[in-house]
Amino acid sequence: MSIASRWSHRLVGQCLLAAMLLGGVAYAWAKDAATQQDAGYVYYKIGDLSAKRPGATSPGLVLVGGGGWPREAFRWWVGQAGNGHLVILRASGAENAQEEFFNDIGGIVSAQTLVFHDRAAASDPRVLVIVAAADGVSTAGGAP
Repeated sequence: MSIASRWSHRLVGQCLLAAMLLGGVAYAWAKDAATQQDAGYVYYKIGDLSAKRPGATSPGLVLVGGGGWPREAFRWWVGQAGNGHLVILRASGAENAQEEFFNDIGGIVSAQTLVFHDRAAASDPRVLVIVAAADGVSTAGGAP
């Protein structure tokens, strides 16, 4: 099999995997908060989860903590995420970080927050689908 043929087979396989993962996202979004709480996490969302990402993604990393929000740094990071879909991972708290990204920083089409109350929940298939579909992933602090 030629190199071009192998690459085209690989690309088709990757597209099929992406379609299956995104189909699973719809399932994860349909679950209610009480069920997710029983699963060891709580799920929040804001924005249009089905919207296309407006721009291209590029690598980006912002390290902050212990204080206020460096808005210019977060605006840069949102741009690196293609102004698309953000996922916030937390050990405590609620949806306040996603609200700040969506309403105050702006420029994104959606944000989702997963607040974990159980370490095993990080391996939940629904959680893995949500994280895999993200254009940018952030952590928000707090020890439980």
